[in-house]
Amino acid sequence: MHHKGVTPDPSNAPETLRLRADGLLWREIEGEIVAVDTSSSEYLAVNRSGVSLWRDLVEGTTVERMRNGLVERYGLDSARAAADVEAFVKLLRARNLLVERDASGGP
Repeated sequence: MHHKGVTPDPSNAPETLRLRADGLLWREIEGEIVAVDTSSSEYLAVNRSGVSLWRDLVEGTTVERMRNGLVERYGLDSARAAADVEAFVKLLRARNLLVERDASGGP
């Protein structure tokens, strides 16, 4: 439950992140993602290390799950994985490519 003027603790209600479905075309080509935001005509290339994060975001995921996935898949330490996920999510947010929902399913 949210109270007016009180910011919810993100650790209690992690946001589910998903790639925007509207106006975003993408393909995996030779192990990399090539995407076009048709609303802004901007092109984005995601290298091999970002492909697993992209795939997670297609399905819908949390920052924590993405971090844990990098640790498990690539053997990164948790701090490095967290920094990589944060940078990737920041880039996608800046390009308005993410849809975010809190754990309750609300906007």
